[in-house]
Amino acid sequence: MSSTFTNWPGLVVSQVQAAGSIRVMPQRSMSFPDHLRAHGDLRMPKVDFASLVEMLDEAGLSGRGGAGFPTAKKLASMASYVGRSIVVANGSESEPLAHKDESLLIHQPHLVLEGIAIVAGALGASKAYLMAKTKNQMVVSAVEAALRERRKLRLDKVPVTPRIADPGYTSGVETSIIQQLNGKGPKPAYFPDRPIATGVSRKPTFISNVETYATIALIARSGPSFYRSMGVQGGPYGSQLLTIVSHNGAYIVVEAEVGTPISEIVNYAQVDITAASSVLMGGYFGQIVQPDRIVDLKLNQPEMKRLGLGVGAGIIGFSSACPLVEASGIVAYLASQTAGQCGPCFLGLPALAKEIGRLAHGAAMPKGVEEIGRLADQIVGRGGCAMPDGAIIITRSVMKNFADEVRLHESSRCSFSKGRPNFSGTKYERLRLN
Repeated sequence: MSSTFTNWPGLVVSQVQAAGSIRVMPQRSMSFPDHLRAHGDLRMPKVDFASLVEMLDEAGLSGRGGAGFPTAKKLASMASYVGRSIVVANGSESEPLAHKDESLLIHQPHLVLEGIAIVAGALGASKAYLMAKTKNQMVVSAVEAALRERRKLRLDKVPVTPRIADPGYTSGVETSIIQQLNGKGPKPAYFPDRPIATGVSRKPTFISNVETYATIALIARSGPSFYRSMGVQGGPYGSQLLTIVSHNGAYIVVEAEVGTPISEIVNYAQVDITAASSVLMGGYFGQIVQPDRIVDLKLNQPEMKRLGLGVGAGIIGFSSACPLVEASGIVAYLASQTAGQCGPCFLGLPALAKEIGRLAHGAAMPKGVEEIGRLADQIVGRGGCAMPDGAIIITRSVMKNFADEVRLHESSRCSFSKGRPNFSGTKYERLRLN
């Protein structure tokens, strides 16, 4: 780990640190004076389009919404739309276990808004939107208070309009965000062109995650070399927000330097890895794995990807329940979230959920495992959005990683004690550290 992280202004402004590479996200919302004390000058940096692309490329920033696409490359694709585009910050965070985006918007709304303003200014955008998580009054209050402060000081040339995302898992999909802003509801749509040339109000639209915008603001203020001085030599660089969910549904949001051992982060969250039956890496588009698979991992997306793992949108969850029961709950939830637009999702996911539910709860039909495999093959890659693929990834991971348990369940047995499922249907509350 570098010593730079200690001096990094950060996505988290907190005195609580462990080993110099972890910070815990507080729920205290920073006012504009707080923002200035933490980050400096009254006026945010002004960066033209070419300079911003170059800066982000030098920093090596990748998107923080889950896909991890290089931010400079995504922004550069908008070059022909400078002067006639719209900017959108996605903080809808429809993943049930994810809390990093809402926590960031509560804690540092000005940093997110500053990043939006920098990108909007570089693109010469006419409008900007901030899509926030549904039914979270703390997020609404923090963002509205920050916008009032910024309007009073006339900080932003491009107006930012806050919107609350519609409920439902698919409401956070990029194309669904565009549909909602166009008044068409939270259903994913097909946009053949990338970048999206006819998005919000039929204008070219740049969408990125709120953590990405906040990091852009930090890079613009501190410089790309500062950002690159953190992380792994040769990349990836910087820091990342993570939601750590303990066995009982309590969670903690941390900012960790890239390259930090996952075990160090988990131990700081006071989660006992040895007491877990399974770990959900990356949320509902990730994998359910054995706890010992993560012991030697580091917060290094390319390295984890080579091992078939990742943290996706920054989620690591723990459970003491049966892994098959957990997978069954996730697939059943995703089946309930279908937009009803395509057969593989509308028809396929309920059928898959039914078969996995039978297996998980000791009522497997003859050749039930074969049927699960057949359904997975029929569904994967055929949905109107990627949600069905998430269900297949979860299904295949648990069938592969817990093959012995699958065989037990085929004979109506289970090696795990009956614990409450933790990856779906749980009310998640913030973890209070001792």
